[in-house]
Amino acid sequence: MTTATRTTLLRSQRYRPWWPARHRPATLSLALAAIRDHVADTKRNEAQRIDEQCLINKWNSGNDH
Repeated sequence: MTTATRTTLLRSQRYRPWWPARHRPATLSLALAAIRDHVADTKRNEAQRIDEQCLINKWNSGNDH
């Protein structure tokens, strides 16, 4: 491997995210669901707000999901 190739490889790896982008929405959804479930017993309105604003797509119809 040449020095130029090694430098290019190291430079490209430096800017790569440490976690693949496709996992971020799923992780965020799981975290929001856990927060919603945690506050559901004490703050019913907050749990419903998290559910409706962040976790449910009200405009989804048919097989859009």
